[in-house]
Amino acid sequence: YDVYKSSPYISRETHSFYLQYLLDSGIFGFIILFIVLSYVLFRFMKHTYLHKEYSYSMFFFIFVLSILLHSLYDFNMSFVYIASIVFLSLGCISSVITINNNKLSHTALFSKLKINIAFPLVLAVVSIIILFNSLQFIQSKQEFQKANLELQTNSRLHVILDHIDKSIDLQPAPHYLIYKMDLLIKAFQQTSNLSFLDEAEKTAEQLVKIEPYNRNSYYYRIQIENFKENFEKSLALC
Repeated sequence: YDVYKSSPYISRETHSFYLQYLLDSGIFGFIILFIVLSYVLFRFMKHTYLHKEYSYSMFFFIFVLSILLHSLYDFNMSFVYIASIVFLSLGCISSVITINNNKLSHTALFSKLKINIAFPLVLAVVSIIILFNSLQFIQSKQEFQKANLELQTNSRLHVILDHIDKSIDLQPAPHYLIYKMDLLIKAFQQTSNLSFLDEAEKTAEQLVKIEPYNRNSYYYRIQIENFKENFEKSLALC
């Protein structure tokens, strides 16, 4: 809430890293994060308790625990540099967790070997998927930038919309859809062509599917219903 902030920053996130992460990545992503953090911290505490070793890694453990606890009521982990330091510290903590292979049976050793082979393969597949998604996001951003450039050079509307549609196909981000709705409604106001209004309505429906409670979607849907003189629907959206 901007009214209560004490520092000159734009506060648009939930004031808890975990709640914000849950909103951004969903339950599945949140569970994965919880498992990773819990596993590393629990294994470290168990290793320290059993072996009575208090090395430099204890400093990293205290640092990580402090940040993670503070993140319950703050979004400091949203800053890239803080998150990077935390996960690097988790790596340092993991480096001291050892397993005494001499006490493992042949079955356990074989199982561990399979894990050591399977984990890099899974990691490689996930990395490739993330790489392709990242390339899609970059391409989508480039198409959006082309649309902005065409708009600044007073290009034709269909050219601008072509770039925006390509951007939305690659990544249906809410701000791309809002940008398209704004253009379509302005085009309708200038031409009174109902096809622009129909396309804006379809875009609004697409935005509702992605973000049902987006304030901008309500604003533009109310405008669309007012232009169509569907005042009852307009009032229902208010």
